[in-house]
Amino acid sequence: MGLFRTGDTTNIIRLDETGSTNADALSLALDGADLPLWVTARLQTGGKGRAGRTWVSEPGNLFASVAFELKAELSVAPQLALVAGVSLVDAVRGVCGAELPLQLKWPNDLLIGEAKAAGVLIESTFDFRRARRIVVIGYGVNVVSRPKVGDRLVTSLASQGCNVSLEAVFAGLIGSFETALRTWSAGEGFETLRQAWLARATPIGTQICVNTGKALEAGVFAGLDRDGALLLQDHTGHVRHFTFGDVALLGDVSSPVQLPSD
Repeated sequence: MGLFRTGDTTNIIRLDETGSTNADALSLALDGADLPLWVTARLQTGGKGRAGRTWVSEPGNLFASVAFELKAELSVAPQLALVAGVSLVDAVRGVCGAELPLQLKWPNDLLIGEAKAAGVLIESTFDFRRARRIVVIGYGVNVVSRPKVGDRLVTSLASQGCNVSLEAVFAGLIGSFETALRTWSAGEGFETLRQAWLARATPIGTQICVNTGKALEAGVFAGLDRDGALLLQDHTGHVRHFTFGDVALLGDVSSPVQLPSD
């Protein structure tokens, strides 16, 4: 559908230092830059995570953002969180091989085992001058170092035995994002994308806790609904849907999950 193409049509800006690659990509897009546009930097001093958190950006890790025009209904835009997750796993798997125990934690945190190795921040705005919806997806991948983030488990590719260059990871990410976005096909291919995400995710039945900002909800991971929302089965067997919230892994359960029918 011509949503995104790489190769000679992809604009890439490489910076030595910046505050935020997401902010740069968004600003350039609003200034009329040709899209899609990738921005990457060797040093990022003002990286952001979800919910206003700071993304610790240590030198040697990958900081890259892609800005593109959303050629789809706004109602399906949240599905891009899963597009980002699938592309992240496939990029790392492509350069590190299948040996690393990669898994996605909803919606798009990349874990190696139970430790976080990469994350995603998605932002969007409307360009009124050109009448286009702009989406920016920012990726942070711990390639060589693992920053200390409170009491959270954090790892890096290098510490897991995958010694690769930033350029190799970045090149793989450009290609895997193109593939995932094409599979999604403005929402028309979401079911295929959803199944791809589930195949890369933490196992069904894993004990999790969801922090919505107002309450903590514990239960077991029961998959995704048809729209990509997180399904959590609580201790009573009731299945709840979450469209936002921070997910923490609490281990696995031995009993099967009673999944709802689609």
